[in-house]
Amino acid sequence: MDRQLDLVVRLTEKTLNASQRERALFEFADSTGWRPSDALVDFPPTETIANGHLVAEHGLDRAAVLSFLTSPLTFAELSHQQRKDILGISYNNLIDWHLFPERHGLTVVFNRGTPPKPEFIRRSQQQDLWRVESFDTVARRQSSGSVKALDDALVETVSHWRRAIASELGLGLPNRAYSALFNGLILIRAAEDHKRNHGELDGPVLQGLLDREVSLTCAEVITSAMGELRLDRRMKLIRDILTELDVFNDVDGRTLRDLVGDFYSSRFSQYDYDFSLISKQALSRVYEKYVSVLRAEHSPQLALFAPLPIEKKETSFGEVYTPQYIARFFARFLQDELTPREFRSAQVVDPACGSGIFLRSILELQCDPRHSTDLAATVADAFTGAAGADVDPNACFATRLSLSLLHLVLTDELPAGLNIVNAEAIDHFSQNDQFLGSMDAVIANPPFVSWDGLTQAMRDRIAYLLGKDATGKVDLYVAFLALALRLVKPGGFLMFVVPHSFLLSSSAKSMRQKLAEECDIRVLADLSEIPVFEGIGAYVVLLICQKRTDAETNSPPTIYARIRDFVGHDLQAVLQRREQSNSAFEVYEVTQDQFTEDAWLILPKQQQALRARLSSLPALGDLCDVQQGVVSGADRILIRQAADVPKGETAVWRPLLRDIDMKRYKLPPKTSSVVFYPYRKNQRLEEDDLKKDFPNTWAYLNQHKADLSKRAPVRRGNCDWWAPAWPRKPTDMFGRPKVLTPHLSITPRFGFDQSGKFAVTRSPMIFARDPADESAWLKYISALLNSTVGFWQILTSSHKYGSGYAMLEKKTLVTVRLPSPTQINHTLFRRIIETVDRRLETDDPSLDSELDSLASKAYGLSDADREEIGLGV
Repeated sequence: MDRQLDLVVRLTEKTLNASQRERALFEFADSTGWRPSDALVDFPPTETIANGHLVAEHGLDRAAVLSFLTSPLTFAELSHQQRKDILGISYNNLIDWHLFPERHGLTVVFNRGTPPKPEFIRRSQQQDLWRVESFDTVARRQSSGSVKALDDALVETVSHWRRAIASELGLGLPNRAYSALFNGLILIRAAEDHKRNHGELDGPVLQGLLDREVSLTCAEVITSAMGELRLDRRMKLIRDILTELDVFNDVDGRTLRDLVGDFYSSRFSQYDYDFSLISKQALSRVYEKYVSVLRAEHSPQLALFAPLPIEKKETSFGEVYTPQYIARFFARFLQDELTPREFRSAQVVDPACGSGIFLRSILELQCDPRHSTDLAATVADAFTGAAGADVDPNACFATRLSLSLLHLVLTDELPAGLNIVNAEAIDHFSQNDQFLGSMDAVIANPPFVSWDGLTQAMRDRIAYLLGKDATGKVDLYVAFLALALRLVKPGGFLMFVVPHSFLLSSSAKSMRQKLAEECDIRVLADLSEIPVFEGIGAYVVLLICQKRTDAETNSPPTIYARIRDFVGHDLQAVLQRREQSNSAFEVYEVTQDQFTEDAWLILPKQQQALRARLSSLPALGDLCDVQQGVVSGADRILIRQAADVPKGETAVWRPLLRDIDMKRYKLPPKTSSVVFYPYRKNQRLEEDDLKKDFPNTWAYLNQHKADLSKRAPVRRGNCDWWAPAWPRKPTDMFGRPKVLTPHLSITPRFGFDQSGKFAVTRSPMIFARDPADESAWLKYISALLNSTVGFWQILTSSHKYGSGYAMLEKKTLVTVRLPSPTQINHTLFRRIIETVDRRLETDDPSLDSELDSLASKAYGLSDADREEIGLGV
């Protein structure tokens, strides 16, 4: 009998005591490759039917619960209530998959189906169904279910009752009052379930109070429940809750009863809530969606009933909340880098803590009972060393509750205090000397707020913090990096989510240099092709730096990863430092000297060598003029369909080539869109000219005067209310051959505008400097920019816009290297021009491979170079 089968047989026997079952659970996890994040041995709702349960991770996320039913019982033989109880474990852990290893195979259940249907898979000698690798095949069978996931169900419950209560009371209640109400309910339910699962409580406390005393107010119910559960009302968390509850005392008794009931049984699933499980494993993810702000919709119309508030996530302070896999990745990295003793007592600060997911994830690992001989001392040290701040009081409230409930399930007690403050982090931590130079790690998903979006007071604070390192318009996240450098001690870690633009932008140049001078860059994981934040157009990288010590040591290599799919699994490969490359991701090591350049362009060694060789060639900006197209500032108004232009007034509406219409080499003969361009014979028109000669256009502009006048350039006095914000000179856009390309592109699409008739918006335009042979030069330039090697340079040096798209900007294009026409063989130059002419005449994309080959010859690429950038040999 093999080891795994032996463990399954032992775990399904009825004779094992608790310590034997726990040991067997972890042995099973070790032998099958699962990484347990929790183990439930004596779980009262299932103690008569199961010997234990493993909450197991795969790819930095909680992937499945494995339950061992006592033989000969199988999942198919469980009653409806027994199934509900046991599947509630996975559901309340925010896990969709529940696995039941049996002697002859595996029963797989997707718990969000209606009803959850079991599938039994028989084990054979060729198929080891219990190993973690087999789970990937199982999990792909179903990606969504008809039952709402736990976090969605809880957040929707909260959202429903916030709106219902606001409608009933007809009051503009502050958000902190709602937070206090729901945090109080969650705290009580967690304490209830924790005590019940430890045999200290029989029935429900909250519902029991309402059954006995129907006239109790909301504040009385919550206060009485806290008393029955022996929660210390002197604690700040509880005081903060109780001081806000009186505003709900007029809530109808029936409403209060229904509200409380929805925190026992989910209205969106067949499962009951178990907040002791939620508090231990899933609450941080629940709070990622929970922390939000209510805004009341305003309507000019009279209404019979007060409007229901709508829930809206506040992003004006850069508040975007972090996926679990990122938090687990940072926590695992820190755990791997420190000794067990150092990690358990590590001092960690999150200066933009949000809902507390980073601090929570690290504390879960620090306080793992399996790795501590004195859990009470470990918890005390870890919680004392955790600190956080946030400008949003509701976020701080959520963080305190999340960490408090973790403390409760670990120690049976709420913490006496937590170092979580509602404050602006730069001000708070800069003025508290005990933090400076003392932290083992600073970990954050800082706010991505541009300089223009900051108050003057915040700009002044950032300028003072950065000092001589302030260059240009610095985004707020750069200041958080500067703060982290001050807080972390030598040998400590900075673990940040930063926008992809950090690698390239001129405003972050000084900070990149400072990090390279003072730190080793340990990890750079490019997630710009992953939609990390739902509904938010932010493209990010994960940055881990280690502050150097005074001791002379060799700098470790940087682990670089570019991830396109399966992000949790791929970040696990980063932790294991496995160099790999496939269609989903690539992981490789680079040396620290790659961070000494102005921009951080991280490439494998062969590509880095190729880029170094290309650097001897002229830049595009040395050979051509690169301009940006029209910026209207109001595309919705100033860009129209050509058919809508008033008859006789087409002179001020120029043909517009949209990004979507741009093709490689050959452009369409005409376009359906036009852009307002108030010039005639290269002379700018004035308001009187428009009124006199283009009256219908003037009337159209006046219809939209209010919106046009709101544009920032108009408010600053940089342009007239009716004019495009930056129209460009006619001589810089029309009447000359030019090469056009989309502003955003995933493949090369440089097209040739032979007559120079098209306008573009924001997109780059490339003009030849030598008017004597413009067409030939531009055809040559278009061939090199459309080539694999040309576009490879663009992709590796451009800002990312998600899903692999590159943002083509003037500042990037001018740096692309290409051989001057005068530097290559004249015969090769003529062949390139002739082949481009054929491509323009026939629109035959099969010529693209021939042009690619010619371009590689012009660049002097070897077979190894061609293979490295994807040209083949």
